[in-house]
Amino acid sequence: MVKKKYVLLEIIDNLSVGGGENMLSELIKHMDFSRYKVFVVCYGPKLNTHIEKKVEQICEVIYLSITHSITPRDMVKVMREISKINPDIVHSHLGGITFGLPWCLLHKKPFVVTAHTVPQQAFSKKNEKLLRYGLRRKKALLVAVSKENQIKCKDYYGVDDRQCVYVNNGVDANRFYKKEHDAFTFINVARQDENKNQLMILRCFQNIYKTNKHIKLILVGDGPKHKELQDFIAENDLENAVVLPGMTDLPEEYYAVSDVYVQSSRREAMPLSVLEALTVGLPVLSTDVGGLRDIVKENGYLVPVDDQEQYEKRMMEFLQMAPEKMADMQNKSKEISKDFTSSKMAERYMELFHRELGDL
Repeated sequence: MVKKKYVLLEIIDNLSVGGGENMLSELIKHMDFSRYKVFVVCYGPKLNTHIEKKVEQICEVIYLSITHSITPRDMVKVMREISKINPDIVHSHLGGITFGLPWCLLHKKPFVVTAHTVPQQAFSKKNEKLLRYGLRRKKALLVAVSKENQIKCKDYYGVDDRQCVYVNNGVDANRFYKKEHDAFTFINVARQDENKNQLMILRCFQNIYKTNKHIKLILVGDGPKHKELQDFIAENDLENAVVLPGMTDLPEEYYAVSDVYVQSSRREAMPLSVLEALTVGLPVLSTDVGGLRDIVKENGYLVPVDDQEQYEKRMMEFLQMAPEKMADMQNKSKEISKDFTSSKMAERYMELFHRELGDL
């Protein structure tokens, strides 16, 4: 018996450089194209990012160039575009719920939406209200990107395991490698904004650097706080110790010459950058947020949010750590990373899609 080939629509605001966009890219790269024909609709503009290029090599991407607040005319425009594709199932990310859920309700098609961060921040208030309506009517499936975030989502929306599941984010382990390097190096790869709080990392590093000049810090990324980070580095004579390469489509080149991944976020769900670091075998120092408890155990340390004193203390511990303990943490990171691959993530999403389509 020949199995039906389903049409899957992935809908998202745009394919800028971020966790949700990267996750979508990794997901479709590992989809079973003998079972699914995949389309991506970006209702925002084309931004010429490396993620766009990767996705365009895999499937058709449709850009609708909406750059303003959504109007009724925009709703009609996007809904018509979805109807041309006529998907069997719709999977929405970020603001994509605005169009994906109403279309599915009208056409009686299954709808899946991923919450890429904590439930209070995952969607706009208008879309949150829309999602609650879909969940009440059992017309939507909410996916969290970590077990910890699933617990928060279920509580926030008042739903059970049937309507809210979790699928671990995943990364492509084949991309990453290690290289010999001289100085002990800390690395952070993230959008540089108020939430990611890289300034705390810099302050801790500055204090340690006063007594240890054989260390480096790499802060990969860009964002509204990038200039502030640059100014801090210049004002404190850290130009020879801190590298700010900006945004890159080759973060693996920086992971390869690093020793410890550092993260100072005030909120997270399951950051892909930390999963990438685990794949390389980097121990992790992070604030205790979101799903980090699922992946930082014997391979690193968790500290309270904004606790600079504790954070600096843990950074020093890594510098003074015995080689045997460091090697043990590196091995544990690699072991944990095996549960967070892109292929496993795609397999689990396809299981959910099959379930929602009634094709198990």
